[in-house]
Amino acid sequence: RSFPSHDKAVISYNKNNKLQIEAKDIKDYTPAFKYDFVIAGFPCPSFSKANPNPEGLEDDRGKLFFELVRVIRQTRAKFFCLENVDNLLTIDNGNTFQKIKQELEYLGYFIKWSVLSPHTHGNIPALRNRLFIVGFANIKHYEAFSFPEEIELTKSVFDLLDKSVDKKFYYEEGDKHYPTCSPAEEGKVYQLRRTYLRQNKKDLLPTITHTIGTGGNNNVPIIRDEFGVRKITPEELFRFQGVNNFICPSAVSTAYQQVGNAVCVSVVERIAKNIKKVIEMPLTR
Repeated sequence: RSFPSHDKAVISYNKNNKLQIEAKDIKDYTPAFKYDFVIAGFPCPSFSKANPNPEGLEDDRGKLFFELVRVIRQTRAKFFCLENVDNLLTIDNGNTFQKIKQELEYLGYFIKWSVLSPHTHGNIPALRNRLFIVGFANIKHYEAFSFPEEIELTKSVFDLLDKSVDKKFYYEEGDKHYPTCSPAEEGKVYQLRRTYLRQNKKDLLPTITHTIGTGGNNNVPIIRDEFGVRKITPEELFRFQGVNNFICPSAVSTAYQQVGNAVCVSVVERIAKNIKKVIEMPLTR
């Protein structure tokens, strides 16, 4: 099957990494051998509070979780790490998460989970609460594992922004998408929500959504600098996902969507290091 947006994400990934990947429909995928681990994020719109009517596991996208369960079962992985929105914990009064937990435990895994954000666990000034679910096949690995602790935030939003960007990222008065109440202060971060601006009182970058850049003023981070009112560029936004010097070979709008679908590398790296520590420990006491 063809997935144009996924294809462009693959192009971007392969442009920035030595390890080359390809995109396939998970429904058509059967593991050819045993894996040591599985790392995955299943579609979040089915569980997100940004969706006015999230259908959870009843939604076609939500049902892809069960395909992920199949892959984990067939690979007999030693451990896995899954990611989704934190709203997954509370949707349907918590029943959806309990179903997910039961499905994973039924495979024989021991499960831990936690909600982490770049500003609390990655030293990146961005709000992005995400649920991470970790499962281990061995109970001793499970008992020894803990999620990373909070660390001090030492960076500001403006530490990650460029001093000069292309003029195409600036709004001009008269443009149909020009903020009607443009930011009054430099050094503050705003989010443009269709027709109004919302300032982040914690001086953090607002959560980057998968709909950013899909047209109009949909969840666009806005700042005012000495040259005017502008959007934050895709390259800058990738820094808030823990990726420096990212090359964006795709169209700008597609690059925005890609960063909105990404996971913060700085947070995942800390989780991975804790997993690696327990996986490499002796199983005998």
